[in-house]
Amino acid sequence: MTGFPPNSLRQFIDGELTRQVEALLEKSRCYQPLAECIRYAVNGGNHARAGLVLLWSHVALRSVSLSPSLKFSRRACAAAIAIELLHNYTLIHDDLPSLDNDAQRRGRPSAHKKFGEATSILAADWLHAAAFKLVSDPESIERPATRAALADTLALASMVVVSGQAADLDLIHGRFHADKKRTITDTEHLLQSNHAQKTGALFAAAGLLGLFAENTSSIALLKDAQSFGMEAGIAFQLADDLVDFAKGETHQANCAARFSPESTFRLINIKLKNARGHLSPDIEKASAFYKFVDHIAASSMAAYKTIDSST
Repeated sequence: MTGFPPNSLRQFIDGELTRQVEALLEKSRCYQPLAECIRYAVNGGNHARAGLVLLWSHVALRSVSLSPSLKFSRRACAAAIAIELLHNYTLIHDDLPSLDNDAQRRGRPSAHKKFGEATSILAADWLHAAAFKLVSDPESIERPATRAALADTLALASMVVVSGQAADLDLIHGRFHADKKRTITDTEHLLQSNHAQKTGALFAAAGLLGLFAENTSSIALLKDAQSFGMEAGIAFQLADDLVDFAKGETHQANCAARFSPESTFRLINIKLKNARGHLSPDIEKASAFYKFVDHIAASSMAAYKTIDSST
């Protein structure tokens, strides 16, 4: 799904990602074969999480415009790239033979297929550390309290994602279903919880990072950003499940495969409605927020129609 962020914002994030990664590679005197794997791993992707960080940073500044001329603070840029690095670290791990064992990522060989397992694990380690380096750098983020809030948000999100991956393994390898006392309701709850702990956690963190970067103190706004991210993140992952199902790419942790495309599509719409409910009227009118929710809805609708026409 590539409808968000808008092209201008995605290009801006691409440029920042390259600039900040190259600076960190140089500063850490990274071994070149490892550096090549790192560059490969962060290349591509939709940058949705970074886009949300920057969008929420504008909300904190009481601006919901994303015109190309509008600048972002160094704090917000550091937080946005940090969550991109954290996200890419999780993708390298997800693809490893001991986890999801995926040979492809973003339409090309996954990192471990191209560079080997050992180098890929070390690249993920580097990305994880680099994310925290960015949000703890006093040159970009002057206030110690801001650095602490950003690092705390990233750390908690990282721990939650790891827990989600553990649940994912139980689903994929059938360990969860080995217990005959488990019901379909239990399984559905675990699938939703799994999506909440992985995609939802990072989307929720993105909202907090954007607001913390601009020193937001409004508890209500922080709660709304976190809740919006969680609901939209779950919908985003469910829509991805539906798209994969339409392509015939399914596994045990795919909601559409485990239950039905109909129930998955219905749940996506519920989650998107919930997400909109956490946006105040002035924020909801912002085209970037609207396009994000709308693009999830459009992607899931297109996939659902493809599935429906083939049955």
